[in-house]
Amino acid sequence: MRGDVNATQIRVLDGTALRALSTELNSSKYAIDAHNRSISELGNLSELPKLCSLDVSFNKITSLRNVSTARELRELKIYNNKLTSTIGLKANSNLEGLQMNDNQIEEISTDFLALGRLKNLRLNGNRIASVQNLRGCRLLVHLDLGRNRLHGAASQGLDALTNLEHLNLAGNELSSVGNLAHLTKLEELNLAENKLTSLQGIMPPNLIVLRVNGNQISDFQGMATPLEKLNELYAHNNIIVDIVSLPTRCSQLESIDLRNNQITSSSQITNLTTCVGLQDIWLQGNPCCYSSSYLIDVMSALPDLKTLDAFTDAQLQSHRDKLKQGLISQEELLNSSRASTPAYRPGSAASRPGSARVRTPSGRPATPDSAPVFHTPSARIGNLTKLTSEDDLAKAQEEVRNRLQKMKQLLHRVGGNTEEAAACDKSEKEEQLKPIQRRTSAPEEPFSAAIAARKRESATKSGSLRSCIAREPCSRSSEGHV
Repeated sequence: MRGDVNATQIRVLDGTALRALSTELNSSKYAIDAHNRSISELGNLSELPKLCSLDVSFNKITSLRNVSTARELRELKIYNNKLTSTIGLKANSNLEGLQMNDNQIEEISTDFLALGRLKNLRLNGNRIASVQNLRGCRLLVHLDLGRNRLHGAASQGLDALTNLEHLNLAGNELSSVGNLAHLTKLEELNLAENKLTSLQGIMPPNLIVLRVNGNQISDFQGMATPLEKLNELYAHNNIIVDIVSLPTRCSQLESIDLRNNQITSSSQITNLTTCVGLQDIWLQGNPCCYSSSYLIDVMSALPDLKTLDAFTDAQLQSHRDKLKQGLISQEELLNSSRASTPAYRPGSAASRPGSARVRTPSGRPATPDSAPVFHTPSARIGNLTKLTSEDDLAKAQEEVRNRLQKMKQLLHRVGGNTEEAAACDKSEKEEQLKPIQRRTSAPEEPFSAAIAARKRESATKSGSLRSCIAREPCSRSSEGHV
């Protein structure tokens, strides 16, 4: 039904629908929430010239036609639709946040060359094979290209994106790292679920979190340069047999997930003693775990661990002592522990009260399991204030000032002159302990006497002006002629 928003469904998001939506609880003239309304087409959006945020996610939209009519748009959420192209964004040069994930997009159009202010971009869950046209988005900070059809080197098409801090390339067909040395601000890199056989190449120098799980990596010898700031490494579900070179390349590791690899000897793990900050390590699913001395070897070599497989810091010390004293066997311990398979960071480490990380090490927002959040806050969760322009804020402040001024004027008309009221307040504070005294003066004119009478009446209603009224020339001997 065209323009009808009384029902949940809207076929065309046109001017009528926009006006109606702007009155809803989650919307305004600056931000429209039209997600999950069965919209199949975008109409003319110029009906709301100050529209800054538009959420049309979970609909049936097939093209970006008419998006250009919202010239002030800064945030567009059009994920989970049926888009096949990105053509239609060229005129939206003010965009800062764009979420187009989970569509059917096959190519990034040249329209992106005009989006020079874009900072957050989500294109994951599409069919994209090349990112060359992102070179105009030089201010990008968050880029999510996961679950696409990218192949070759991970560095292809990213030469101009030197402001990136978070990059997700998981779930593609990448076969090599390439040269990412120019991404000096990059803190989190996700290369999971690709076709990497080694980490040969040049990694971003300031990485804090690296995810390479779900590949075919056998060792870490291919890393050309050390990652001196790397805190978290997720390399589970590979074919790693050798980690001897890892401590020299990643000396600041705090958490490492090596589950389901091919590490055969616990002596490999003891090489990690040079990583003095190591707190969490996961090794389940490796051949070394079947050694009868596995637990005691690792616990002895790394006594400061907070997490070892399914054992947390509250259990490690107790188990270490029992194993040394022969009070319990390794088999009994392993059978008593419940294995878990965390999706992003070690589950027990993430849930440990003392070190639970609701943010990533860089301070960026994260999910409870420390997966970086690539999307900006939704307009439907109370984030409308940030979309108000400076001019509108100034206008609103001026309106508040005018209302306050009118209220003051009204109060002054009821209570008397402003200067007199201020003087009265001051005199009341100075003489509040003195007895009330009346002063005599020359006879007043009838008009002056009437004013004095009005002031006396006002003082009867408000005790705060008693001392002030007492100082007025109101001698009863001079009122006989009134």
